[in-house]
Amino acid sequence: MNCVNIEGELRLFDDLEELCYTGSHLMIVLTVSVPGLLGWAAGIPIYALIKLNRNMEDLAELKKVAAGKSFDDLQKSFNIRMGFLTAGYSDDYFFWEIVLLMRKTLVVLMIVFLSSVSSGVQSLTAILVMTIFFGIQFKLQPYYDPALNAMEGLSLFVII
Repeated sequence: MNCVNIEGELRLFDDLEELCYTGSHLMIVLTVSVPGLLGWAAGIPIYALIKLNRNMEDLAELKKVAAGKSFDDLQKSFNIRMGFLTAGYSDDYFFWEIVLLMRKTLVVLMIVFLSSVSSGVQSLTAILVMTIFFGIQFKLQPYYDPALNAMEGLSLFVII
């Protein structure tokens, strides 16, 4: 959280008179930072994954029992509401956009929380995370189009 150790005391980097995790800094951490991390970094992706999973289960159930217009209408409704999250991915990897969101969130969290350690640690950790996601992308091939898989793999390779 951007605190520096000065003579054995953690002080806020932007205001060296302010002690970290005491007084107003602690209040801001507990009322803004922690809820923000939980809500935005974890809550939204988890909520989106739950909604996607429920809708995909409903589509699968309806596909078993219904055919024709009723299924097509539900499919159109799903694509209007959730298609921006599933477009481009094969049906087995409908959740892949959430994985990408979590990858981006993880990189941002590393940049923020490892800033007090060193830029070298930040860089090496980012390279490690991107290498792991490159391997996952290469193994799973989540896009329905091989060209999209190749482009995603190449973009991760370039980042590494």
